[in-house]
Amino acid sequence: GWHNEGAHTYGYNDISLGIAFIGDFTGRSPNAAAWAALKLLLHFAVKDGYLSSDYLLMAHGDVSNTISPGQPIRNVLKTWPHYKH
Repeated sequence: GWHNEGAHTYGYNDISLGIAFIGDFTGRSPNAAAWAALKLLLHFAVKDGYLSSDYLLMAHGDVSNTISPGQPIRNVLKTWPHYKH
């Protein structure tokens, strides 16, 4: 739920929302439905006050030494206006 703290990224768990695509995306991007679901989740998180409208979007590998979420995902995220890195 919105009020639970995850254990996704050390040092950021209490100030962030962790979102994951299920699968291995080191060689391919998630499908269009997955991207649409992420956009809707972010939209409603802002609309309902769970996420600030000036949120920063970062990939797991931007704050931890990991290849997650994979370069294909990073290539898409870096084109989004809230992406920071």
